[in-house]
Amino acid sequence: MDELLVTTGLDQPVPAHNEPILERVESIIKKSVEKRDAYIALEACKQLVEVAHLSGNALAKALYMIKVNWDKYDIDEPFENVAFAYIGLHKSTIERYISVHEMYVTKQIPSDLKDRIQQLNIKSQIPIAFALKQGYEIDRENWEELANAPDFSSVQQKIREIKGKEPRSGALVLMLEQDGTINVIYRGKTEFVGYLNVDSDNDAVQKAINRITKGAGILER
Repeated sequence: MDELLVTTGLDQPVPAHNEPILERVESIIKKSVEKRDAYIALEACKQLVEVAHLSGNALAKALYMIKVNWDKYDIDEPFENVAFAYIGLHKSTIERYISVHEMYVTKQIPSDLKDRIQQLNIKSQIPIAFALKQGYEIDRENWEELANAPDFSSVQQKIREIKGKEPRSGALVLMLEQDGTINVIYRGKTEFVGYLNVDSDNDAVQKAINRITKGAGILER
């Protein structure tokens, strides 16, 4: 999975217009060869790497801002349905991106480490965001280790260690199961809360479900 986009098997492919940028890359490399200056080519590669890092965070912010403002648009369908049709990302993928930006909006990361966490590729930021949403406490030492993690595997291992502990005391996690069941996870116990009619084809019902889950901060499996 690359740094630019986090995807799942449920996402649909969207045609990308590669030719202009590939032609630009070829032109830059040819220029570097003509001038016998490898740093022209290396600078282009550096910029592409920077774009890859920035694109993940930018997409996370864009999706978050669209979702929180969705009621202001004159569209009756749920945000996730429209986004899937238009940009090809499944709601589970969208939730991953939104969770990443949400941890910055809610200021859950130590301020002096925020930039370093954000420098991690988007794939590495997702397990951190999900651990926070699930109520796990990340202490200063663990934040330092996450900020210095060299790769996704290191981040994943650290999050597994953190999740070996109980979520922070008093944390309530609401979870929407795929069949519409809402459960609450509290102090290691799971209890039934209610049910949402997620299989309904009615636009009003889906819009209501979207509002409920967004407003209550309900996570989806």
